[in-house]
Amino acid sequence: MTQELVSDFQKFPIRKNLCFGLGSYLKPTEKSGRNSDKGVILFGHGLNIEPASMKFLIEPFLNAGFICEVIHFPGHGRAYVGEDERKGRMIAMRTLLQEDLENTLLRAAAYIRKKYVSYDSQQFHYIGFSLGGLVGLAASCQLALPFGTMHFCAPAFRPYTYAKLVQYLPWKESWLLPSGTPRPFRANIGTPKSLYRVLFRLVDDVDPKLPIGCRGYIYLSATDELISPKATQQFVDNAPNTNQWTVDIFKPKKMKTHLMIDPKTFDGFDKMVGLIESRITL
Repeated sequence: MTQELVSDFQKFPIRKNLCFGLGSYLKPTEKSGRNSDKGVILFGHGLNIEPASMKFLIEPFLNAGFICEVIHFPGHGRAYVGEDERKGRMIAMRTLLQEDLENTLLRAAAYIRKKYVSYDSQQFHYIGFSLGGLVGLAASCQLALPFGTMHFCAPAFRPYTYAKLVQYLPWKESWLLPSGTPRPFRANIGTPKSLYRVLFRLVDDVDPKLPIGCRGYIYLSATDELISPKATQQFVDNAPNTNQWTVDIFKPKKMKTHLMIDPKTFDGFDKMVGLIESRITL
């Protein structure tokens, strides 16, 4: 289990009742903080996705000799304030703002760059799933991030219109909308309506005309129930330099395959991992 390979976890305060976390994943035999000369990968999880459930995506790179650092966005995993985990998570999710997500990634990227200072800038990479992909793009549009490549798995750049309707439900902002994510991957029983507003505000604010400063790779499923492959391709076509982007659209046998980090439900998982690894080891 990847959870057993966590050698270090740190919390970083953002403001009152809000923090983010970073978990380091190293092979048990490695005590020096360095697996090999291959490099460092920073992972960003999705909305209401348990960071530890990214293990299926982490393990191939861990076994290949990369150091893997995993962000715990506020209200997810161990990123909460206080002794009461459930209460701490809910307070964080209900008070989380757009800039908190962007600043989390900016600070996490700066921290690992200093932590692994002996590595060349081209040996740092980012892999973001869903919200993690969206936050990665939003943050890189503000400031050039220290990554040789960035990889976006089912990124929430361009969700279907019906997916955005959830923010208009006649519910209070603090009310939880039940999550349809399978339990092993689900961080909390639901997501506050206010956090969906934050998510879609990020979607609206991301400008495809702003360069990200490195190669960007997008991995999408043709049967994704939340993200539109067509709109995402149009997003890339509007970028200032389309040669900066590569889009891979998989055609799995199953429907509803947004959860691309689960090899049991997404049959293109191994191919996706192979493509990412080949691109970060060029």
